[in-house]
Amino acid sequence: MPDDSSGPKGKISATQWLLAVMAGADWVEDAPVFRIDALELLDLFDLTRRSGHRYTLKELDAGREALEKQVAQAREIPPAERSFFQKKAAEVRQKLLAYEIVRAAYNAPIPPVLSGEDEESRRQALEQIRQMIQRARLIDEQHPPAAIPPSEQAVSGEAEGPLAKWQTLSTAVTTTIVARMVGGAAGQPAFEPNPALLPFLALLGAVDGQPEVFNTKLAAYETAIAAVPAVEETARRTAFEAWYNRFNPTGISRWFYLLAILLAFVSFLAWRQPLSQFVSWLLLATLVVHTFAIVARIYLTGRPPVVNLYSSAIFIGWGCVLAGLGLEALFRMGIGNLVAGIAGGLSMGVAYGLDTGDTMHVLQAVLDTQFWLSTHVVTVTLGYGATFLAGLLGTCAIVHRIWVERIRPGLAGATAANVQDRLYRMSYGVVCFALFFSFIGTVLGGLWADDSWGRFWGWDPKENGALMIVLWNAAVLHARWDRWIGQRGFALFTLGGNIVTAWSWFGTNQLGIGLHSYGFTSGVLMLLGGYVLSQLVLIAIGGLLIRSRQLTLPAVSD
Repeated sequence: MPDDSSGPKGKISATQWLLAVMAGADWVEDAPVFRIDALELLDLFDLTRRSGHRYTLKELDAGREALEKQVAQAREIPPAERSFFQKKAAEVRQKLLAYEIVRAAYNAPIPPVLSGEDEESRRQALEQIRQMIQRARLIDEQHPPAAIPPSEQAVSGEAEGPLAKWQTLSTAVTTTIVARMVGGAAGQPAFEPNPALLPFLALLGAVDGQPEVFNTKLAAYETAIAAVPAVEETARRTAFEAWYNRFNPTGISRWFYLLAILLAFVSFLAWRQPLSQFVSWLLLATLVVHTFAIVARIYLTGRPPVVNLYSSAIFIGWGCVLAGLGLEALFRMGIGNLVAGIAGGLSMGVAYGLDTGDTMHVLQAVLDTQFWLSTHVVTVTLGYGATFLAGLLGTCAIVHRIWVERIRPGLAGATAANVQDRLYRMSYGVVCFALFFSFIGTVLGGLWADDSWGRFWGWDPKENGALMIVLWNAAVLHARWDRWIGQRGFALFTLGGNIVTAWSWFGTNQLGIGLHSYGFTSGVLMLLGGYVLSQLVLIAIGGLLIRSRQLTLPAVSD
């Protein structure tokens, strides 16, 4: 944070920074809040890389002109053909624009003053009012945060238009000025401003003051809006969301899953039974926190558990952990704990990487259907999770076979064969569930497409990805039923399912085409390529290093 005496010292919350921006505090220009990761872009601003990759507004001001030139040049190029540098330049400009919109939205306009009674003076005043209205409209089109609630009369239906919506300070002041002037001119009763307007102005004036004064102004603002119906409906949920963000159940779950992974590996070496039991209870407790995160998001958004890529990662992890604990309860060999911990940790890691802004944003119109979100999206996401879980079990089988055949060949006996047989049974059962959920989810998706777009199937990339998952799982099961593959081949094929599912989940979004391209996420392509490469390497190692013969034990019958 800034070192000058006018601003706070050390770390501050995002809420405090946002209030300072609204209040027009000078120190926000010295707050390092603009994240820039691309080295090429730092050269544009004549900056050097620093820990945290965050820079201040003053540091970026020197390169604003050069940035605008780069963005202007990029506009002449189709989005798919823009370079990495041009895309990152556009991202930084968008961040700067968002900051400027918030600051403008809370810069209260000055009422026009008549310099005389002649026609020219009135014309100038009307022109100022017109510019105020146009400025407020342009700001509102960018959807900045709104802090002034609709008045009680607006909620009850006695007022319409801007008065019936949450407003920014600029819009609320403009509305009050215009309503008073127009109302007085028409001989109407004097317009009463929003009761929250003056208390909020006083609150902003106390942002950089003493904490006691600020708390007093905050209490006055809360009192002024407490009786407004729109506030009564959202205040409790807003307070819960603020607490939820501070509690951060997904972050807590992520660390406990990592701890469970570590302890699961230790349990294979020492204190097997008691430590494995402890890991199961640890995972169960973490799953409770994980479940709370999903339920809380359902309460806050009023939507089913999966509405975007971020929530899909959380839900896929939840399903895999639940299934892993179920497998551990059935087989009691520690593998269920391990795959549950790995699935939970990886999914939470993916969610953390996707958390680059608002994770509860408003849905696009095509997705705004509660029934299909509750059926198709949830079902097909369970199919994703089951396919990934089968791939994890296949990975465990491959690694175990390499260990007992190549690294510790003395262990390739009855116990090792029993482990392989149990892993085979686990992955077979999970693939059956994966085929069921992915097939049902894909059919429901076709019905949704027919309802939304008038056609059941259009060979859209996302639709093709869903079909690939169904066909792959079906192919694995048919190859197993017809004895074309054994335990080793089945494990290798489940790793291929990881590749197909990762492509359907993220890869199709990167194409930027089709009716499902709304899920595009920048920066995922390289990570996706790395993941696919890791699975291909594991398949190659498994195919080359593992002998095709069975381990020394009559296989347990299916």
